[in-house]
Amino acid sequence: MSNMDISIRRKPQDGRTKVKYEDKEYDLRIATIPASYGEQMNIRILDQSQASASLQDLGLPEKLLTLLEEATSRPQGIILVTGPTGSGKSTTLYACLCKLNSPSKKILTVEDPIEFDIPGVNQVGVEPKTGLSFAAGLRSILRHDPDVVMVGEIRDEETASVALQAGMTGHLVFSTVHTNDSPSAITRLMDLGIEPFVISNALLCIVGQRLVRKICEKCKEPDPLTSQIIERIHPFLPQGSEQKTFWKGRRCEACQYTGYSDRIGIFEVLRITPSLRELIVPKVSALRLKQAAQQEGFEPMTQDGIRKALDGHTTIDEIFRVAPPEVGQVSEMLLSEPIDKEQGTFIKSQFVDGQFSAGAIRPKKILVVDDDDVFLRLVETILEAENYQIITALNGKEGLKLAIEEKPDLIITDLQMPEMDGITFVKKLKSQLSTRIIPTIMLTIRDDLSAEVKGLEAGADDYLVKPIESERLIVRVRRFFNSTLPAN
Repeated sequence: MSNMDISIRRKPQDGRTKVKYEDKEYDLRIATIPASYGEQMNIRILDQSQASASLQDLGLPEKLLTLLEEATSRPQGIILVTGPTGSGKSTTLYACLCKLNSPSKKILTVEDPIEFDIPGVNQVGVEPKTGLSFAAGLRSILRHDPDVVMVGEIRDEETASVALQAGMTGHLVFSTVHTNDSPSAITRLMDLGIEPFVISNALLCIVGQRLVRKICEKCKEPDPLTSQIIERIHPFLPQGSEQKTFWKGRRCEACQYTGYSDRIGIFEVLRITPSLRELIVPKVSALRLKQAAQQEGFEPMTQDGIRKALDGHTTIDEIFRVAPPEVGQVSEMLLSEPIDKEQGTFIKSQFVDGQFSAGAIRPKKILVVDDDDVFLRLVETILEAENYQIITALNGKEGLKLAIEEKPDLIITDLQMPEMDGITFVKKLKSQLSTRIIPTIMLTIRDDLSAEVKGLEAGADDYLVKPIESERLIVRVRRFFNSTLPAN
């Protein structure tokens, strides 16, 4: 389907195909790589309708939008977009091309691969097997005298050198670089071997961006932040802003109990001013460039993210996950998060050694689903005595909701229940990406081989017959966790 050879399992492969869903066509970019337990596959889903997105659709603040539009109106120079894989760089580049696309301008691109087809733009796909690399393709298309050039990615010195030289010789060039922020793109080009004077003469601006999840509109509610968090993010809030109401998703069926739906970009735009050009010298640090840019009004993407959180588009947690503030500004804030004294664990994730981690040590969480309240209390008493954290549900429907919300480490479910029986419950668990890896033990009062087979075929990992003995239950539970008795 994607023109990949199914007989080749020991080397990476790439392919692409199209699927149609609800009268809409999507591109699938498929990549495989051999791993220790077989092939790993990654599928990227591309919406063709995004190819025609405008700069206004991207979510750029008005100030940054003006800076980017000014840069794209220049006749020559190079505009870079930075960010990790999957941060929306290609979408931003295509939006710039769509803005410039007209019969009076000749636009040529070199891409690997061509992600979206744009009418009126001549697009060239990289073919390493035939020797058509980014650098070779760029050299060739420059002979066609284009007005605008887009290079999918600057990966090496040769591509960087040709792209920057093109930006200095009458062409407007767009490309991407993999760096953490905008100032780091300058030092990255120097690391590739480009002379500082070439960089300072060719660069117009650098766009840094990330994608954050948007709050689900159907379960949106105020998020009461601690005073420490408000104090730490106060420098990033708009001046004169008195409203400090942030928002979160309560989690509902519409967002699959995640609290989020769709995504939005957060941005920073570094304009290369005359004073910054003077600072682009050998061995200059990205921090020095960033400090100088901030004195001229540059705002890091964290600031745009916090503004979007304040406007109710996303959450502060999401901003801290994707583009956290500087370590010195937030480390104390996150380490001062409230602690659950009964369990002795951090409620939220911690900030350790400059990185976010789920460093909370907590007891293993077990979800028990049964319509017999007496049985629930019995199992709860047995397992809590072994220092497990227990949550309960009276039927499969309620259990499915808790499984998605709480993400337990193990699920114990009855076979026969009202509203949703155990077989259907387990099948739905295994059909959800977020719950399919949770081990499940099936319980029943019938010592029936056919019932056991149905439960195991549905996806249950083990099977117990009621009435259960406490020692047997504890041994089965420990086996799944592959550990001894949890420590106090």
